[in-house]
Amino acid sequence: MKKLSLLFLSFLTITIFFTGCKDSATTATTETLQGSLVKSTPSGAQIWVDGVNSGDVTPHLMDSLTVGIHTISLKFSDYDDLSFADTVALSTIDTIKKALTSSLFTQHGPITLYVYPGTKASGLNLATGNVYTVDAANASYIDFYYSSEADTAMNYFYAAQKNSVLSRTTYLFPSLQTQLLNGADASVYSTSDLGWGTSFAMYGATVFYVYDKEKHYSKVLLTGQGTGFIELQWLYNKTVDDLRF
Repeated sequence: MKKLSLLFLSFLTITIFFTGCKDSATTATTETLQGSLVKSTPSGAQIWVDGVNSGDVTPHLMDSLTVGIHTISLKFSDYDDLSFADTVALSTIDTIKKALTSSLFTQHGPITLYVYPGTKASGLNLATGNVYTVDAANASYIDFYYSSEADTAMNYFYAAQKNSVLSRTTYLFPSLQTQLLNGADASVYSTSDLGWGTSFAMYGATVFYVYDKEKHYSKVLLTGQGTGFIELQWLYNKTVDDLRF
């Protein structure tokens, strides 16, 4: 009787062992993903795959793409559509980063302006991004220039009309903004708004707006400075009297 009990227990142990192994093998599954992590600057762009709106926006992991070549298109309001080929490999996730081009404004810089008067360029044309020395030969190109007051240690931005040699008329508006691509629109230019002027003191990382002779707005960011020079980046709105940035 004792032997039969031992045999039964041995059989039960073996049965449980193999049953456990079988269940473990059945539940252990391996999942493989493939596709692309799509990012854009700015984020929030619609992602179209092979001509169909996926319903997703950047940044997004497109992990259900089939192996092969797909056409990915990014669409965002006020930016040009961007399309590119994406080759998807088996069990591979790639990261794709794309910068969108604004249809609203042109981005310029960084550029360097030097203190006027001097032999280096201190004047700027916002539409083209060209820099000039402040003289009669460049009178019709310069929107504003960088200079210093003889009786202070402070440097200034000056609208073109502050210099008798220059012929353009522009107005400047200092703001509390500190970022260029934050979506903040320009203030409306008005002759009665005392915020709009022809000069202001330059200090710290700051944004200011410019309203030029052709009625275009620009959004300008001071990105760096040193002894006798500054560095600027800016957005130039392509449409007359359009405040959007």
